[in-house]
Amino acid sequence: MSEGTGPDGSSVQPVAPAPRIVRLRVRGFRSYGTEIREIELDSPLTVIKGDNSQGKTATAEALEFLLTGSSSRRELFGGAKAEYHRMLANVHLAESDTDVWVEAEIRCPDGATRTVRRTLDTDYSQSDPCTSTLTIDAAPGNLKVLGIPFGEPPLAAPVLLQHNLRYVLSTEPQKRAEYFRALLELTDLDLVRQALTRAKSRASALPPLQRLAELTALLNATQQNAIASAAVHQAEASRDVAAVTEHLIAAAQALAPAVTGTDAPTVIAELQTVKARAEERIFPIGALTPATVDAPPAVNIAPLVASIRTYNERLAQVDAEVARLTPLFNAILAHPHLGSLAEPMACPVCQEGSLRPERIAQLRQQLAASTGLEQAVTAVQTQLRRILESEVDGVGRFCRSFLPEAAGWNEQRWSEVAAHRVTLAGSMPDPSGGLNSESSVRGMVQRNAQSLEMLREVRGQVKAWTDQASRLVSARSPISGEQPPRLAEVGNCAGRMQHEAQAMRELAASLHQELGSKLQAAPLPPGTREVLDMLEHADEVYRELQIDRQRKQARQRIDDAQRDIDAAEQKLLDDRFDDMGAEIDRWWATLRPDELVRFGGVGRRASGRRYVNLTAELAISETASPQIRDAVGVFSDSQLNALGLSAFLARQRLLKSPVVVLDDPLPGYDPEHGVAFALNTIGALLDDDVQVIVCTHDPKLAVNIHELHGHRGSERFELTLSDMVQGTAVTNQTDVFGRHLLEAQDAIGSRTEEGRKNAATALRRAAERLAKQVIATGRTQAGTSTRVSEIGDKILGELIPEVLGFALAADERGRWNLWRSSLNPGPHDSSEMPSTATLKTVLGDIKKLRKDHEAHWPGGLLK
Repeated sequence: MSEGTGPDGSSVQPVAPAPRIVRLRVRGFRSYGTEIREIELDSPLTVIKGDNSQGKTATAEALEFLLTGSSSRRELFGGAKAEYHRMLANVHLAESDTDVWVEAEIRCPDGATRTVRRTLDTDYSQSDPCTSTLTIDAAPGNLKVLGIPFGEPPLAAPVLLQHNLRYVLSTEPQKRAEYFRALLELTDLDLVRQALTRAKSRASALPPLQRLAELTALLNATQQNAIASAAVHQAEASRDVAAVTEHLIAAAQALAPAVTGTDAPTVIAELQTVKARAEERIFPIGALTPATVDAPPAVNIAPLVASIRTYNERLAQVDAEVARLTPLFNAILAHPHLGSLAEPMACPVCQEGSLRPERIAQLRQQLAASTGLEQAVTAVQTQLRRILESEVDGVGRFCRSFLPEAAGWNEQRWSEVAAHRVTLAGSMPDPSGGLNSESSVRGMVQRNAQSLEMLREVRGQVKAWTDQASRLVSARSPISGEQPPRLAEVGNCAGRMQHEAQAMRELAASLHQELGSKLQAAPLPPGTREVLDMLEHADEVYRELQIDRQRKQARQRIDDAQRDIDAAEQKLLDDRFDDMGAEIDRWWATLRPDELVRFGGVGRRASGRRYVNLTAELAISETASPQIRDAVGVFSDSQLNALGLSAFLARQRLLKSPVVVLDDPLPGYDPEHGVAFALNTIGALLDDDVQVIVCTHDPKLAVNIHELHGHRGSERFELTLSDMVQGTAVTNQTDVFGRHLLEAQDAIGSRTEEGRKNAATALRRAAERLAKQVIATGRTQAGTSTRVSEIGDKILGELIPEVLGFALAADERGRWNLWRSSLNPGPHDSSEMPSTATLKTVLGDIKKLRKDHEAHWPGGLLK
């Protein structure tokens, strides 16, 4: 399509042609059987006439199945699902014959003609729906490409089946409302509302916020303390974690007078002390709990060993007497008079000899030679002090520091506490193993006391060794051992005690858990425990306060959106219902012109989501004011049918459907409105450029529709069902040749002479019709426009000379003459009645010749 130009010179986009169903083929679906039947639909109007149970409704249902993959019959008829078991496939097909399908050639808005096929994979079962496979041009596709809009189920396809005619009127109010809301394209609003409802449900179903619940509990606990309650309210309204902490501290100070701190760590420690003291009055768990102390580093013997080794090496390099007297030499040289001696003087030490300057110089030289030894001495002495004071004594201080208070209890105290614990716990299990057992806190305390005693013993041995080593160093004598005995046991002792202390803490924790409910009963100012927990988790409290505010804002936005949508929907519904009412009234007027009982309109009741009213106007004259009533309550059966048809047509026009399929739209008991329907309703649809396919059992209605609108382009088909396995047969009533050929095909297998006579007559008439079509087509192609009906009422012998003028091959003369000689005895009394074999041969030859001519002439043969 090319772009056009409007009156003002602007470009105008050409309108795409409306989609059209060009051809329908059915195989194995309901009344259709093993024979593939084809119906040409490439006309604005197609009338399909069929008596009851001949396949008329099956044809409309085939189109519904093609477009939706289901049958509305199962959804709308009611009853049990099991009653529709295996309802789609022809029941007379062989069990192995699963070739059930409906196919249509559809001309799409882009001008391309596509072949759409839906194959039945599994039929309806007693509980499950059917399944099918859709292909477009033999490949998986999407029906959107066809350009045919669909409504909401269960009436999704533009197909009105007779049993659905009054669905919108007879269904329950809720489903009627859903029908009209879908029709008025309000389902998008429903989807938005459903999404909002789901969002609100999700927001309401979010997991509770633990800290927020605890904050609420704190508010409840502080109701009797106005200052504390006000502080908690301020914490709840705080916008940063610092403010939350500040107000919680104020609440703690108001609750517990012992709290004097102003920063969170101090206040937490004070509250923990208050809580522990209160719980200790119930049970002395604190006295059983070791302190948490950082363990000293492991005893490091390496520096001492190295310094002793260096000392012994330096000592061996210096004269023994010099080494022995080195401290004395140091003292002399350090003396203020002796160290700077210039003249000989009496020796102050021996009082017999003299001390000369030369001797002082000699002493200086000897000391200089022994400097390394002195450094080694200093190092050894330093390491000896470190081992005793820092390493050994440090471990001792560590081990003593975490012994719990219970380490000082006597036997009577242990027995009292154990008995009190049993009284508190009652029959509850005893995870501590008993306070007096080997695996209990007391057993661990006793073992730690023993370890401390052993540590004291080890320290005594280490001190004796270090004292001896110190004396040897002072005398400049070698040290025989490099380390104190049993020094390794110091580290082992510390490790054992640390392990025991951890176990004691775990047992104390289990005792706390075991007696938790009893300890919680310890009298404390209401809210003390809660405010302590809040302060310990202030960051979490603030985070959950933020989350709660966000949740409240989200719920508020959802509520606001729901109110806005409801208000907008009411206005939109009113506008749409006005349009809908006008459209239904338009089609009602085509069916029931000039009646005093009129369709009144369609409107919502309340929100319109559950109830929709269809009203009627009853007047005594054209000028009188009508009475308004519900249509369902006052319309006659015939009027309700007309209203159902009007509502369906209004729906399709509002959806802008390019095609409608009507299955017996006028019931048999309502023939007086057939002319109005044929003239007005069908005419209005064709005026709207809608492709109309009407299936009817009424021959008079079929003729009226065809004759009234034949000038627009109309096709008529007749459905017959004589063979249940082969299925419904289709005869094109506008194709006289096809009708004669089908009659011959139905009678050709007869074993009686009467049957073969009927077949021969039908074949002769088909041959005559074919001859007239070839002659009319040949003349028209030669420039003389001729209609088939203008050839006249001539018999086959009269037509052969003229038809041979348009022969396509030399053998056609013989073939035409063979048909005449073989078929002429048929209608007459003759003993030479054609055999079945002869009739079948002629039938095949007639079909072949028609096919050749159909392909030869541009546009095919004239009908």
